[in-house]
Amino acid sequence: MDKILVRNGLVITTLKIFSSEVLSIVLGIFLLYVGLLHFIDSQWFVPIVPDILPGSPKFWVYLTGILELVCASGFIIRKSRKIAGRATTVLLVVLYWANINMWINDIPINGIVLSNTGHVLRAVAQIGMIIVAAYIGKCIPKSLLPRFIG
Repeated sequence: MDKILVRNGLVITTLKIFSSEVLSIVLGIFLLYVGLLHFIDSQWFVPIVPDILPGSPKFWVYLTGILELVCASGFIIRKSRKIAGRATTVLLVVLYWANINMWINDIPINGIVLSNTGHVLRAVAQIGMIIVAAYIGKCIPKSLLPRFIG
């Protein structure tokens, strides 16, 4: 019986490591892509920068692009994943301000105004990324995680 529990423990541990590895790489690649888009097509992001921020909206687009690239590299480098997860959690919460601005003020992107459903889906995706980043950053108490992950 002990051998089965040990094997199950090994399987669960392997799943934890695998899920953390995969989630880190996927989130890292996504942030790398979006971070690069801030420089390749900065005009796409400019309209959603809240007017209350001082200075040029392009400055904020470039700054957030740099921060996303830094977080992305943190997920790709295994030793920095915990800090990258924590930094990305904070960054994604702060950056959601731009999405709320877009939603409240019906700001079109490429001439398209998202429907309420589109904004809700965007919010769900953002919350999902925040949860993944918090998981990788070990910000979520183990008691809140499913047994096979925690």
